[in-house]
Amino acid sequence: MTIYKRGTHEYYTSIPTLQSEVRRSNTGLKQAYRGEKREAMARSSLHAWATLALLGLLLSTGALAEDILFNGETLNTGEFLESGPYRFIMQTDCNLVLYVNRTRALWASGTNGRGSNCRATLQNNGNLVVVSGSDIIWSSNSSRGSNSYRLIVQSDGNVVIYGGALWATNTREAMARSSLREWATLALLGLLLATGAVAEDILFNGETLNAGEFLENGPYRFIMQTDCNLVLYVNRTRALWASGTNGRGSNCRATLQNNGNLVVVSGSDIIWSSNRPRGSNSYRLIVQSDGNVVIYGGALWATNTVQNRKRRL
Repeated sequence: MTIYKRGTHEYYTSIPTLQSEVRRSNTGLKQAYRGEKREAMARSSLHAWATLALLGLLLSTGALAEDILFNGETLNTGEFLESGPYRFIMQTDCNLVLYVNRTRALWASGTNGRGSNCRATLQNNGNLVVVSGSDIIWSSNSSRGSNSYRLIVQSDGNVVIYGGALWATNTREAMARSSLREWATLALLGLLLATGAVAEDILFNGETLNAGEFLENGPYRFIMQTDCNLVLYVNRTRALWASGTNGRGSNCRATLQNNGNLVVVSGSDIIWSSNRPRGSNSYRLIVQSDGNVVIYGGALWATNTVQNRKRRL
């Protein structure tokens, strides 16, 4: 029997017993460590699983869906555009329908049962058509000359065709829209996970970007900087276009006026303008997924389904 002392306490044990206790203690520590490691790995796996699950949810629910149809593009059967609670879908029954919250129809083309494998195409003349085979079974009757047109599912519940282009940064990049959509899906997922926010890519006439505010689509950010320069960046680092107004004012803002003109204003002074004014109408500035920033107007056709509009900023 051996006596071991720790402070004022005495412990009576044998060497074999002590060695056994030490082994049990070490085993307990190792088990505790392994348990913590397993928990950490489980937490990491759970986080990864949750990330993938969120991606699946976003993709399945259309949270990352497009809200713009370019002229020459088509919605095939089952495909849709979406903005917030509003979904504009080419149904399998050949009816083109605008839903709110996916349940209540706000507008429909009334073409259900009038064809098969139907598709909705925004033609290069600004006309939206529903086609079955080679037959046009519905048309928006909004045709104009060949130009750049955009159909937008707006955040106010209205679906509008705008055209043609009044002004552009002329910064269209070579990457295909399909590739950009894939990039934007991943980038937007990262943005959603990191900030919980969804960036806008459209500026309505009468609206303003104040200093530090921006529009964004995929890798493209159109920002009103605090130095009064209005700049379009790709990947937030390389400038594709700028108004060249840095240092020419303070507390500057960029406004899309009701006449379709985009202006940078310092105080009451306009220090830059797109110089494309038209008559009072509905205009939209869009940061496109091809890297171009374009002002479209006025409205050629609409579903006339404006709801109580709330901007997602």
